[in-house]
Amino acid sequence: MPTEPVPPLGDEVLIQVSRVNAVCVVAIFGEVDLVSAGTVRQALVGELEPAPDGLVADLSGVTFFGSSGLSALVEADERAKQLSVSFATVAARREVLVPLRVTGLDELLAVHPTVDEAVRAIATPD
Repeated sequence: MPTEPVPPLGDEVLIQVSRVNAVCVVAIFGEVDLVSAGTVRQALVGELEPAPDGLVADLSGVTFFGSSGLSALVEADERAKQLSVSFATVAARREVLVPLRVTGLDELLAVHPTVDEAVRAIATPD
């Protein structure tokens, strides 16, 4: 499991990639907005190319989550489906859960409160 790094300053976003067995976990820290969403999108989609058993977008360190971040998640989910890779999102903070719920993406995406639960859900699909 990744350890929580020092929070980014200002508009910066920090991305940390780790593996839990064959599942790739992309932990995102900071604000995900128009400026940083491209970096987030690139990290998520880029980790799909080696076709891991699953991909988890860990948003538990996100302090702001705008519409560009929502778009990045949808794009990663669509690409994961094309590659037959399980995709899950970790969201427990209000800053992320509210935008997911308001847009209905919490119904489209597999959203879990912890990385452990997300990895477990990928490891034991329905």
